[in-house]
Amino acid sequence: MIKVTAGKMRASERAAEAIEGSVDFKRRRIYLHGEIETATATKLITNLHILDETDASIRVHMFSVGGDVAAGLAIYDALRCAKSRVIIEAGGEVASMATIVLQAGDERVLYPETRVMIHNVYVEMNGLQRMDSSYFAVYAREICELSRRYYRILAEHTGQSERRLRSMCQRETYLSAQEALALGFADSIVAPKPLARHDAQRRRRK
Repeated sequence: MIKVTAGKMRASERAAEAIEGSVDFKRRRIYLHGEIETATATKLITNLHILDETDASIRVHMFSVGGDVAAGLAIYDALRCAKSRVIIEAGGEVASMATIVLQAGDERVLYPETRVMIHNVYVEMNGLQRMDSSYFAVYAREICELSRRYYRILAEHTGQSERRLRSMCQRETYLSAQEALALGFADSIVAPKPLARHDAQRRRRK
C-alpha cells in the first residue's frame, strides 16, 4: 500500500516534481508508460494533484502492461476522485492492472490497434522458505479480496457480469480495440486519418 501526501507547492517545486517526459502541464497531459509500480503511482498522483487545482480536462495517455496491484488501485482511486474531467487515451497494449486504470477515465478512448488484456489477479510471495501455514492463509485471503475488487471494478465499468469476467480471466484474454469497445472496456476508438495515397487515388478516379 502506498501513501501519498500533497501540500501546496511553489512553481519551482512543482517543476522539480514534474518527471521529465511524464507530464505536460501546458497541455494538461499525463503520460503513463511502462510498468505500474509504487514510484510510477507516486509520480502520476503528484502531477495529477497539481493539474487538478483547475477545472479544465486532464488527458492521460497510457501504454502499459500492468504491474503492482496496490499501485494500480492507488492510481485508479486518484483518477476517479479528481475534480477535473479525466480522459484516458490508451495505445499499444493495456494489460492487467492497466486495464483497471483505464476504467477510471470519465472518457475511455482506444487507438485503433490497441490490445486490451485481462487475467486473474496473483500476488508474488517473497521469502517462502520462512513462512508457516498461517502466512499462506493470510496470502490466500488477500488474493481473494484483491480478486473480488478487481472483478467488481471491471463489472461496474463494463456492464459485464462478474461471472463472465471471472470466466474470461481463467486464462489471459486479449481483446482488439473493437472487441474491447463492444464489451464495455472503452467508450470510443480514435478514427485514423485517411491514407494520403487513398486520397490521391480517389482524386484520379474523379
